[in-house]
Amino acid sequence: MANENYPLNHVVVPVLRPDTGKVDSIAVPENTPITDLHSALSDYYHEQPTSQGAVENSPAFKQAAQQAWKNAGEGGSPWVESGFGVSRTGVPGKINVQVSPPHTTPKDSITVNSNDLGVVHTHPDVSGGQPSPQDIAAAKQVHKFVWVASKDGLWSVSPHGEVTRVFNKSDWMKH
Repeated sequence: MANENYPLNHVVVPVLRPDTGKVDSIAVPENTPITDLHSALSDYYHEQPTSQGAVENSPAFKQAAQQAWKNAGEGGSPWVESGFGVSRTGVPGKINVQVSPPHTTPKDSITVNSNDLGVVHTHPDVSGGQPSPQDIAAAKQVHKFVWVASKDGLWSVSPHGEVTRVFNKSDWMKH
């Protein structure tokens, strides 16, 4: 479908924005693989952290992240991680806590629904505050955002594996 506003050989996809309730039209080449379209739309929904209405700034997101952080011993328990899924509208899911055997690498198990924007999980202090190579690989594999809450702040990994520091230190959860 083409008209004077869009180039030939493009398909126009109507996209409902959950933050405004408006429908935007996005033109993509007609031969775009569905996985690329899905990834592009995931990026489209994710606004910059400093933007009003960004999921990371919502009180519900911050409250759930704070609870996950507390459930994980605020980073002081080296074998405990906690996390939750985040819907496309920013609603946090059930908070899970995973206790790994002592002297092993902590792992978490968070269910990611097909309509989720991504997942948030904590890192214990001994694991380092930044996203791990496994976090980056997971974001790419499931084509979702992976946020890491740690003593160093909040980090985001895009579905393409790009790492961004969203907030510095852990006080961001309290505001």
